[in-house]
Amino acid sequence: MTSDKRGYARSPCVMVRAGNDGAGWHLISDCCGYVRRCLGEIADSIRSHCADLEEDRFNIGHDLLEARARFPSDREFGAWVEVQGFPFTRQWRSLLMRAAEHEPEVRAALESQLSSGEKPNIEKAVRAVLHPPAEEPEEHDA
Repeated sequence: MTSDKRGYARSPCVMVRAGNDGAGWHLISDCCGYVRRCLGEIADSIRSHCADLEEDRFNIGHDLLEARARFPSDREFGAWVEVQGFPFTRQWRSLLMRAAEHEPEVRAALESQLSSGEKPNIEKAVRAVLHPPAEEPEEHDA
């Protein structure tokens, strides 16, 4: 087993194309367990980063709210943001700030998305919190 410049292990496994049996690609080597374990670790790492990303979005929103409170106007705040060169649009900045302002409700909306089988979407969650669907009036028998 060798490692690359980042220190990741490189497997000596070789992928080969199967014959016409329709089975597809196969690993040949006695390291197949290692490859599966590594792919599982990679998947766990990706999941962890996704969770970190959600936290980072709320943290950025809170930081933006804190910075906004130090400016007397939206225009001055916007100018400061532009000078900082943050890698997001004005719309995304606003979304992150709204998410942070309504964090418990947005988190609940994100959890609701997950529990119903949807992929978490912070934009949709913020929209659901800020603009909940109108309840239909009850019909009364006359």
